[in-house]
Amino acid sequence: AFPVGLTPLYPLQPGPFVPTLYDAGCVALLLGISIAVIAVWRTPQLLAGWLIFLGTVAPVSGIVAVGNQAYADRYTYLPSVGLALMLGALLTNKRRIAASLIVVPVFAVLTWQQIGRWHDTETLFTYTLAHTTENSVAHNNIGRYLLEHGRLDEGMKQVQEAVRIAPGNVEAQYNLGTAYLLTKDYRKAVDVLGPLGKYYTYDANYNLNLALALHGAKDRRFPIAADNALQLLPPESPARQELLKLFPPPAK
Repeated sequence: AFPVGLTPLYPLQPGPFVPTLYDAGCVALLLGISIAVIAVWRTPQLLAGWLIFLGTVAPVSGIVAVGNQAYADRYTYLPSVGLALMLGALLTNKRRIAASLIVVPVFAVLTWQQIGRWHDTETLFTYTLAHTTENSVAHNNIGRYLLEHGRLDEGMKQVQEAVRIAPGNVEAQYNLGTAYLLTKDYRKAVDVLGPLGKYYTYDANYNLNLALALHGAKDRRFPIAADNALQLLPPESPARQELLKLFPPPAK
């Protein structure tokens, strides 16, 4: 595909694979090029380039899913070597120079535009959401960024959407619980953060947030959570000092 609309993550959509006309077109294109290359097999560079392309793109084609992504732009790096070899075999020296004078400036402009989209988290994942669908990771990342910058209502909506798309996204659940804590909806914060303890047993920030949520909700489990957090927080941590005001150590 022409290098536009590139994003850090293309989420793997749930459910069985249903072939589309686009998929059929891609298969037809691959078969057509293969037949054409075989027909002119006397051009070894052309055949070698096509075999390099097929051999390097097949393992990352998405036929077998890896992780939570359907595919990734970085998977085209090595296959592009084969395509470049094929292009070189098809063009004469003069045409290679002419093609370079056209392709290099165009790709330079596209690269400049793409770099700008990586300016900051909000810019990157706003762009990502505009070019993907049902992207829990993107919603979660931009939601966390907004929460960290005090834009609580916007951040809340983003992490809620992340959890809606992928209820099993533990990090999104943690950020949602943090959002409830920051908006002082302590009972909801407890309900969301509480079950995550098995994932964040030794995480100081998690234990601190849980303790603060329990304190705000006037939950009797607060002392245990506060003690856990105090054991994990660095001695000189400002957060630890603030927690000590709520849960002072027993007098000796």
